[in-house]
Amino acid sequence: MTQIFYAFGNPAFPAGGRGGFKRRRDDSASEVFPMGVMVVVEATPNPNSMKFTLNARVSDKSLFLSSRQQAAGHPLAEKLFAIPGVSAVFLLNNFVSITRAPSTPWEGLVPRVKEVLEKHFPE
Repeated sequence: MTQIFYAFGNPAFPAGGRGGFKRRRDDSASEVFPMGVMVVVEATPNPNSMKFTLNARVSDKSLFLSSRQQAAGHPLAEKLFAIPGVSAVFLLNNFVSITRAPSTPWEGLVPRVKEVLEKHFPE
């Protein structure tokens, strides 16, 4: 029988919690497999913005984009602006801040942003 365990697991963050490592444990042995980028989501003082901190470098310089047109030519920003409800993207060091349209609920936005980040920064 194989069981899957997630380090840093959190029921609020499906599919492996906040990242880390996936551990497969068989009856006879255990192995650890890297899951790729780790994304930690944090609230900010602005209720319309969330901070997504990664264990990967996002940008060497500060970059604030408030439209799809400004994001043109920046692959990660283009992908983030393709998510309905994203109204601004701020990139710096190892984090991304997303500003949402006030009518967009975070419950649907956070998983989609995490998915884009995890796919953009593979193992």
